[in-house]
Amino acid sequence: MRNSVFGHCFSWLWLVILMSFSATSAAVELSVAAESLSVSYQEKNAAGRTLNRESGHIPGVSLGAQWEVLARFPVALMFSHHRGDIAYTGETQTGKPLSTQTETRFSELGTWIEYPLYEADVNVALRTELRIRQWNRDIEATASTVSLETLYRWWMPGVTLRADYQLTNGQRLSATAGIFSSRNIRARVNLDAIGLGRTTLEPESDSGQRYSLSWFVPFGQGQELFLSLSFEKLAFQASEPIRLQNATTLFSVSEPASTSWRRGISLGFRF
Repeated sequence: MRNSVFGHCFSWLWLVILMSFSATSAAVELSVAAESLSVSYQEKNAAGRTLNRESGHIPGVSLGAQWEVLARFPVALMFSHHRGDIAYTGETQTGKPLSTQTETRFSELGTWIEYPLYEADVNVALRTELRIRQWNRDIEATASTVSLETLYRWWMPGVTLRADYQLTNGQRLSATAGIFSSRNIRARVNLDAIGLGRTTLEPESDSGQRYSLSWFVPFGQGQELFLSLSFEKLAFQASEPIRLQNATTLFSVSEPASTSWRRGISLGFRF
């Protein structure tokens, strides 16, 4: 089921890309940016008590391509990757205190198509988009606990409103505000260290929101430098527990309800 869902998502992405290239009326614009994400994440049990928190800064890079369909509708393809260690404080699901590091990796592929709504001194447009994100979350072992590796994958359909304001000397500001839904969430947990193998949990879907503010400055013919600030909040609801057993012990394993926040800053070049 999981492979089928993600296969359809990737097929949809590439279908949009190929169809839009066939109707392209202008050159493709490319972008590359260095990024830093401030990541905060927390899990809560069924009673609402916080089980753990993770926070830190991780560097990354983003790539983008944008072109127009029928000389009017911009289409884009995006990819980003971030990797780094963040601090983990809290407790395990068995109640043991735990302070360690989490190796964190985010990879994301997305596409959007934009529909102009209003064009004047302020240009307003509506985007429909689809993103697919993978999150590798590896909680490092300590003297009293084993490591825990979890691989999350999910997709995020959403809509975003964009407003551009023209400044002097060809500069411009661009602000976006969007909502999305996290769908078909799968968490693949590696429990080899305690003899339980690997199992897949399915946190329940929830909605999210994201905002950005970008400043574009002309740099040469048809080129721009840009600085962007972004914010994203998303949540997962708890999964149903799964009962597993090794040679000596019966376990109940679940993914707690969680909320994450991502605050980003990007410095890039568009050409």
